[in-house]
Amino acid sequence: MRGFLAKITPTYAVAKKLCILGVMIGVGIGAFFWGRRQADAQNRVAGSPDATTANYNSRIVAYLYDGKPVYREELGEYLIARFGAERLEFMINRKIVEIECGKRGISASDAEVEHRLKIDLYSFGTAITEKDFVNTILKRFGKTLYEWKEDVIRPKLMMEKLVRSQVKITDNDLREGFEARFGPKVECRMIVLDGNNIKVAQDVWTKVKGSRLEFDAMAKAQAIPGLAQTGGKVPAIHRHFGDKNLEDGAFSLKEGEISPLIELKGSDRSLVILYCDRHISADRTANYDAERTKLHKEMEDMRVAQRIPEVFQELRKHANPKFMLTGTGHQVVANITPQSATTAVPRMDVPNPAVVLPAPGPASEPLRPTPVTGPNGAAPSLPEPSLPALPKLTPPPVLQK
Repeated sequence: MRGFLAKITPTYAVAKKLCILGVMIGVGIGAFFWGRRQADAQNRVAGSPDATTANYNSRIVAYLYDGKPVYREELGEYLIARFGAERLEFMINRKIVEIECGKRGISASDAEVEHRLKIDLYSFGTAITEKDFVNTILKRFGKTLYEWKEDVIRPKLMMEKLVRSQVKITDNDLREGFEARFGPKVECRMIVLDGNNIKVAQDVWTKVKGSRLEFDAMAKAQAIPGLAQTGGKVPAIHRHFGDKNLEDGAFSLKEGEISPLIELKGSDRSLVILYCDRHISADRTANYDAERTKLHKEMEDMRVAQRIPEVFQELRKHANPKFMLTGTGHQVVANITPQSATTAVPRMDVPNPAVVLPAPGPASEPLRPTPVTGPNGAAPSLPEPSLPALPKLTPPPVLQK
């Protein structure tokens, strides 16, 4: 299930959140499902990815010695023995979505899938072509374009349709979103600390509170790779940020000031120290009426992305799936209750349209913050801004219905 939820929603992985804040919400969705899709048509060729299981033990996939057949059943058992247990949960997750969406008459057409692929390419922030996407990105993860379309895009589209009717955007939401996008902001750098080890957190704060140089050194030595690589730099904090403590702390600082320890919203008790680089004035040229439609679409997409994992957990609980296959080829019955079924910590099986985080460098300070962990050993979550900036590219045209 880790692959299933990898890019659907906000997670506890702080480094990943810090990367995807700068790109369109909903595009940082990937590793959603990785299982082979079965089509309805029974007239597909035996070697096609969508071929059904009709005549499974007599359909030929290859010949040996100018005539000895190799059957689809043999290939299937070969693959199951090697990859079945690994893929089974992804397949079950996908079938849950297909069954539940089918009950409601929800599907995703090939045209919709192709259109979303164009949006995915656009959201990487560069003029990447489909060929480049396959050869330079998917290939590194051992995935194909077929898998991306059928096991990532199509289920995602279906879940979006299922969830969208549950999301309502009010006028107050829009006005807060307008202020978040065009209102005042504070550019800060951040050190994230483990609030469960308060002595280390206080020692770090004592060390950095009076020195910009000490703050810089500790920011580069902190435990979260994405923050360490950038010296703690994060996207500008705005009004209605999602964490009132962090928002108030940032706006209370003057340029060059260092904050006290600030506890992040949530249950993992993560602490942060902020350094204020500068205040950014509101954009007085922006017009609410002119931006309202665009804001509505962006906020709705973000709320849908946030709601999807909650809805899926409900569907999964109702389906009550069980494993009857292990990685050794032996069959057992077991409830599917992996760690990922109750947490939001995905496995990165496929690329994120955001940035691939570099490995952390060696610590340069003797007083290195303790690695930050939240529930179940995951990194703590940071609040996402209400309306992240869009890449300055020409988006694909709207799909005509």
